[in-house]
Amino acid sequence: MNRTLPAALLALALAAACSARAAEYSAHKADLVEHRMERVRSDDPLALAHAAEADEVLAYGDDDDPWVEVRITSVVEPAGFDSGATDVRCYRYRQVGAFDVVRDRVDCGGRPALALPPLPPAPALPAGIDAALATALADLAGRGVTDEAAVRAAVTPLAGGPPVVVDVATVDGDVGVSIHVPGQCLFGRITAGTAAVWRVPDVLAQPGELGCGAGPAAAGQGTRPPH
Repeated sequence: MNRTLPAALLALALAAACSARAAEYSAHKADLVEHRMERVRSDDPLALAHAAEADEVLAYGDDDDPWVEVRITSVVEPAGFDSGATDVRCYRYRQVGAFDVVRDRVDCGGRPALALPPLPPAPALPAGIDAALATALADLAGRGVTDEAAVRAAVTPLAGGPPVVVDVATVDGDVGVSIHVPGQCLFGRITAGTAAVWRVPDVLAQPGELGCGAGPAAAGQGTRPPH
């Protein structure tokens, strides 16, 4: 009886099992990359590339077409009769809408990994803006000013210019002001001769949630996080 045949079959079976395990690890890593990128909610491809935390980033798109290509490598080390296995695969992740990321397998092509440049500092609202807006709106409310153009002229200089955005809107006679950068919203409101200013909770300031428009500010929304 040829004893080498069962041994060869066993070796093949163990090798197949190792390969399957490595592929399973890679599929799990690919899922994790997708979930991380979905949480970023950004159309900045560099921010998406950093958020991916993939084994290697190979390329990424631009603001008009935010995608990221990554290489994922999973290794099953040899142990006992297991010969070990390595699984290498590449994916392109593309942002679709505010929340969804889709992925497709792509050819790795022997490309080298990128050394990602650091992210620029995130834009922030100016220091002291809350108190400055409260003072300006209280003055306007005390003088009975509810004209959108006048309100905008009074509050716009407080923001200091781009990238800070200033919006003003009127809803049912109440004037709302929003001063915001991505992820940070300061709302103000003039209603019935009084003024109020509040920070919108981060979870509500995200795209697809309440957002940072002046309309919700005029309606008095965004004062507390959702339950």
